[in-house]
Amino acid sequence: AALPVRRTVLIAVTAFVIVALAAAIALRAYQWSGFGRMITAEVEHHPDSLRANFQYGQLLMAQLDKPALRDEAARLAKEHFARVARLDPDNADALFGLVVLELTLDRTPPGPLVEALVARLRQIPFNPLNINSGQFAFLVEWHDGDSPRARLSKEQMLAIFDAALANPTIPSVAQASVYHALRAYHHRVLGDAEAALRYAELAVQAAPSEWEMQDRRIRLLATLGRFDEAEQALREAVVSDTAGVRGARAERLAAVIERARRGEPVPAAPRDETANGAAR
Repeated sequence: AALPVRRTVLIAVTAFVIVALAAAIALRAYQWSGFGRMITAEVEHHPDSLRANFQYGQLLMAQLDKPALRDEAARLAKEHFARVARLDPDNADALFGLVVLELTLDRTPPGPLVEALVARLRQIPFNPLNINSGQFAFLVEWHDGDSPRARLSKEQMLAIFDAALANPTIPSVAQASVYHALRAYHHRVLGDAEAALRYAELAVQAAPSEWEMQDRRIRLLATLGRFDEAEQALREAVVSDTAGVRGARAERLAAVIERARRGEPVPAAPRDETANGAAR
C-alpha cells in the first residue's frame, strides 16, 4: 500500500510544480505586457540604444520583489546597466543603476563601482541625458530609516555629492537638486540640522523659484529657533513666487512659525519626491 501512496504524493508534487511554473510564466507575460513589450522589442532591435537598455534595466528592477523573477531580473538588469555604462563613458545614470541594484539586493556595492561613479560624476559633461538629478534624492530616501539593509557609508555618500558639485559643467537647476538632497541627508539621516540649513540655503540660492527648497529652509530655521530669520525667509519666498500660486502654502508656513514661537514642534514637511527616471 506504501507504493500507491508515494506515487500519489509524487503526482501531487509534480502537479504543484507545473502549476507554479505556469503561474510564474503567466505572471511574467502579464508584467511584460504593454510598455514592457515595447521596451523589450526596442532592446532586441536596437541593442546599442542607451535609452532602451537603461529603461529595460529599470523595468527589470521593478521585478526584484517577485521571488520567481528575482534572480533572472537581477542578472539581466546588471547586464543592461553595464552595457549602457560601457557604451557611453559619459553616462552616470547606468552606474547609479548598478549601485542601486546592489543595494536593492541587500548587498554593499563594491568599492570600485562607487569609485567609478564618483570619478564619472566629477568629469562628465553634466546634462539630463546622462545624469538624472533625482538619483541623489533616491539615495537619500534609501538611507533614511532604521531598517537593517545594505547602505553606502557616509564617506561614500558625501563623495558622490561632492563629485557632482565639483563638476564645472553642472547647471544651476541640477546643483540645486544636489544641495536639496544633501540637506535631506544631513537632516534626516545624519541628524545635523545646522549642516542641513547650510545646504538648504545653497539650494535656495541656486534655484530661488523652487518652493520646496524655500519650504525646507524656512522649516529648518524655525526648528533651530531662528524665528525672525524664518519669517524673513518666508517673505523672500513669497517675493520669489512671481506667479502668485503659493499663497495658501505661505500662510501655512506662517502658522508653523507662529506655533514654533509658542514652543510647539515644527511639523515635518512632505517627503521629498524621487524624480522620475531615478534608478528605481
